[in-house]
Amino acid sequence: EDSMAKAKQLLHKAIDLNDAYADAHAFLGWLFAMTGQYDKALIHGEKAVTLNPNSAESHMRYGKILTQDGKYKESISELQTAINLNPIPPNVYVYSLGLSYCFDGQYDQAIKWCERAVREDPNAMFARLFMALTYSLSGRDEEAQIEAAEVLRIYPNFSLEKFAKRCALKDKTQCERVASALRKAGLR
Repeated sequence: EDSMAKAKQLLHKAIDLNDAYADAHAFLGWLFAMTGQYDKALIHGEKAVTLNPNSAESHMRYGKILTQDGKYKESISELQTAINLNPIPPNVYVYSLGLSYCFDGQYDQAIKWCERAVREDPNAMFARLFMALTYSLSGRDEEAQIEAAEVLRIYPNFSLEKFAKRCALKDKTQCERVASALRKAGLR
């Protein structure tokens, strides 16, 4: 919490120096979403993509903010824009798009994007975690269990309890749904 507060302070300072710094708005918006301040998050995320519509990073952060706020279709659009702007995207873009599709109930698309993320980086813990979640929610239990085992291979100290406590989704019933699906996949 102290590091997030310090990061927010520094980002506010950067914005005070240059209000047109799109990436600072995007990152600050994401931090607001991570701390449950969704209205502020949306304002900064939207401002970031308005200031620099060609910033893949701003679109990715805004897409993640929209996911956390429960606006999955809008999130999908922003994350697709980020990938179009950066056709060799960082893995976070790819698995974040998979997660948004998952939350929107589009499991085939979610699986496609999460599988791509896993192929591109087999040791990416969040790619594996979101793959396990998607498989579990779509009823593909055996595959979910295999991915959960991969999460534990990559991060043996993974704690579902700690992960669930840090859930930054606005809809807390969605947090419970995520925890339940990951528990079903074998994570504790």
